[in-house]
Amino acid sequence: MYYWQNFSKIEGSDKKRLGVKFLAETVKINSEFVTLGQLLQMIDVVSTGGMAKAYLSENTIYINGEQDNRRGKKLRNGDVILVPGVGKVKIEQG
Repeated sequence: MYYWQNFSKIEGSDKKRLGVKFLAETVKINSEFVTLGQLLQMIDVVSTGGMAKAYLSENTIYINGEQDNRRGKKLRNGDVILVPGVGKVKIEQG
């Protein structure tokens, strides 16, 4: 079980400059971890695991400031992910 919440929308030139829809989102999870591929599906960036693999091969994702495009990367409470076209996503234990 999860849900996401956007905290602040970006408008105008900042949105264009950053290339994102939202400045920050929170995804709450009830398990120990969620994989990067699952997260991309949760926030509606992709709809399948295969699409996640293709998305990750074409886009640069940053997890806690480090580049990482592994679909199976385990994301835990407190991790911050920068997703192109979406913005920052923070994982929280629900």
